[in-house]
Amino acid sequence: MFVAIVTAYIGVEAYLPQRQQQAQEVRQINQARFDQQGLRDRLLARKAE
Repeated sequence: MFVAIVTAYIGVEAYLPQRQQQAQEVRQINQARFDQQGLRDRLLARKAE
């Protein structure tokens, strides 16, 4: 059982950095695709109405 736990831990240790890298890539793509300042301005204008 100890070996299974260690194996699972090692798997998670390898998985997390991959997911963090993917999340960063998706974040950069989305920020490039959508005008962040324009979105903020539109939301604030809608809130003021």
